[in-house]
Amino acid sequence: MKNLLTVIAALLMLVQGISVQAQGLKFSGQVRYRGEFEKNRENFNTVLFGNEIAGDEFAFLRSRLGISYEGPDNVSVFLQFQDSRRFGEELNTLTDADADMIDLHQGYITVGDFIFDDLSLKVGRMEIALGNERLVGAVGWSNTARSFDGGLIERQSNTFSFLLFGVRVKEKEPFLNFDPDEDFLGYFGTYKYAGNKSLNSFAFLNLNSDRLLTGPDKNKNKLTRMTLGLNYVDVRSRFDQEYEAVYQFGKQSAGQSAPRNDIGAYMLAARLKYKFDAARNPFLGVGFDWLSGDDDTNDSDAATFNTLFATNHKFYGFMDYFLNIPVSTSNLGLVDVIVSGGLDIHDKVNVQGAWHYFVTPVANQKGNSFLGNELDLTLRYAYRQNLGVQAGFSLFFPGDIPKQSQDNDNLGIWFYTQMTYNFNN
Repeated sequence: MKNLLTVIAALLMLVQGISVQAQGLKFSGQVRYRGEFEKNRENFNTVLFGNEIAGDEFAFLRSRLGISYEGPDNVSVFLQFQDSRRFGEELNTLTDADADMIDLHQGYITVGDFIFDDLSLKVGRMEIALGNERLVGAVGWSNTARSFDGGLIERQSNTFSFLLFGVRVKEKEPFLNFDPDEDFLGYFGTYKYAGNKSLNSFAFLNLNSDRLLTGPDKNKNKLTRMTLGLNYVDVRSRFDQEYEAVYQFGKQSAGQSAPRNDIGAYMLAARLKYKFDAARNPFLGVGFDWLSGDDDTNDSDAATFNTLFATNHKFYGFMDYFLNIPVSTSNLGLVDVIVSGGLDIHDKVNVQGAWHYFVTPVANQKGNSFLGNELDLTLRYAYRQNLGVQAGFSLFFPGDIPKQSQDNDNLGIWFYTQMTYNFNN
């Protein structure tokens, strides 16, 4: 990345030189600062909820610059550069000029009217956020966010839209007579009807072509996981509802010599929200998530649901104990019962809260399944045009599983403040 700043500077000078002729040229950007304090908020499997662990504070900065160009013949280009850093990581900013925090977050070509009038082709590096992002998302909360390298074909319509994509998530050098790469392929379709009702259907394939070198499944793929699901959304003036059902099947191996296990996992989810007809727009909501777990990881079945490339921060508590499922719960799965509510306390200020009750659908070796409770409070303030302020406070009350270790009975604590400015011409 040493030369990336030079490349950006050259692009900006080039853009400035041609801006008079290039009427389709546009700029966009974002600068986002977030300060956080946390205590007992490490990986859920290793954290000790004890007073001997000191709290820690962080300051994050994410800066983005986007350049888009609408060319002739319905072809466009988008480039987005991103600098993502944590204050203090560069020990000497006077002498460190490597620019190792800067990356190309997105860079793609879009071809409209591709083959047919209502199809478009996109190739390059891009964010992919499908539906509610429960399985494939951009993870916008993260200081870096996620992007994919690959391509997609998309059809947009008032009734039926769909997207087909293929991305490379791991590139490895060929070995002997096979190419051990890993790809992620998928379909996502949306059928809209009867006002604001929509039915989403999807099919995703994780394919790791790395072959097992020894054992009973020698020369077979390390991973072939198929994920099929339906998502139903009904948005009304007072009552919203969403339901989702997903099933996973296929084969996976834990190592180059381990036999492949049969995947059989599922997820069920529901969200209900009632918006009262009152001043300040108060609402109440309830939710339920069930991600299957594995009661015996030594047998030939793999029953733990995998959330793929999800934006899990949106769903399983803002303290992010369960970002990496199944690893976060040691293959025990996750059940999350949620009660939420909120209202506008001012024309520009909104307050929301949520209570999560976490258990595992199967007990661990000591017979425990209670993970704990989490309280999340969030305040959002539309301070000025394009400038938003957000603050949050969360507490985690550890349950039986973390209390298995000595002194693991203290609170997990986290709070933050965030300021975001977005701009475009």
